[in-house]
Amino acid sequence: MKKTFFWMAAALTALLVACPTPNPNPPSTGDTPNALSATISAGANNFPEFGADSFYTKGTVTITSTSTNQISSAFRVIAVRQGQTPVPPSIGIGSFTSTPNNTVWDTSSVAEGQYSIQVDNSIASPSNVLSKIILIAVDRTAPAISSLEPLNAATMVSAGQQIVATLSEVIDPSALGGVTLTVNGSGATATVVVGTGSQSAIIITPTVAIAAGAAVSVGLTGVKDRAGNTLASTPWSWTVQP
Repeated sequence: MKKTFFWMAAALTALLVACPTPNPNPPSTGDTPNALSATISAGANNFPEFGADSFYTKGTVTITSTSTNQISSAFRVIAVRQGQTPVPPSIGIGSFTSTPNNTVWDTSSVAEGQYSIQVDNSIASPSNVLSKIILIAVDRTAPAISSLEPLNAATMVSAGQQIVATLSEVIDPSALGGVTLTVNGSGATATVVVGTGSQSAIIITPTVAIAAGAAVSVGLTGVKDRAGNTLASTPWSWTVQP
């Protein structure tokens, strides 16, 4: 009888171990780092050919910050200037506890250059969550002419000479509407495109061949770089050989 009782008691103990008492307060899924995420985006001057998350600005840029499954903690938007050794400390450019949050970053007081932007919540939570990085290039310098083909004031230029202005910076292809071609004092039609490769060359192709001995000039009004800085007025004319 004692052996039977001992066997039953041992079986009951094993059953209790196998089926522990449920936790009346299970942890929330939002309390685990893997359940947290954060994203960031900017709202202007996006040029996908340099990366879907690359932006240019010369003043202010609106950054939208979002996160999911927050633990009521504060998130911050941080910026770090790239290309410096040692890496400089991050700049806090906004914070939020609810989403979405629009942070307007005024870049007029920061050094020109490329900045990596992230959402970070490590300041207020043990779950260190970082968003993907976006890149913002701060540029307040106007583009300048690097070269002209033909040269300004050139004479005896071939009628078939390619017409190309190369700038010191990448060009905004939407800002070419003010580029004009004039032949013997009259406006001439031409196609105007940004060259491939460095994206800093303006290629002008006359629709009709330029006649021998013609006086030709090009106006580069309103040409801008990707941040919206405008090229200064540039004289450019030449004479085609007879």
